Amino acid sequence: MKPTVLITSLLSLLMASEAVAAEDCAYWPPNPQGVSLQDFMGVHQCVIVNAGVWSFSERLIIPAGHILKGVGMDQTVVQAAEPWADNPTGSARAALVENSPFGHVTVSDLTVDAHSIAVLGISAREMTIERVRVRGALCDGITINGYGMIIRDSRIESNGKNCILE
Repeated sequence: MKPTVLITSLLSLLMASEAVAAEDCAYWPPNPQGVSLQDFMGVHQCVIVNAGVWSFSERLIIPAGHILKGVGMDQTVVQAAEPWADNPTGSARAALVENSPFGHVTVSDLTVDAHSIAVLGISAREMTIERVRVRGALCDGITINGYGMIIRDSRIESNGKNCILE
């Protein structure tokens, strides 16, 4: 098989698997409401967050191999809210969105608003970020902790206004 044919075949396979993955996504919040987004992500490999502003007082930890999507950068907003309780290490480096344990995840088509509460908007390695707006982090909009980061068609704005670390 010629290299060009092989590459074309691999690209077709990848595009087909992405289309199937999109069809298998589950919408949050489900009806009736009551399931937390964190719990919902633990059950569904691909989650689409409906339009609206959704407030969280804890980090959103995306499991390895999972996808978190919105319905549009300006339509779906995940936002930090008081009391900002989830800071298990005692460090000021808590992010609103992260992937832990590390393993590749995808975040797309939404806004991450740290709301001048969370120190970081997104903290990760092995993450694809596409069509995401990250704003309002006390320090960094996106902190890259290592390898495997892909950031495309995104806006990182209005972060770092109150970055005082002890």
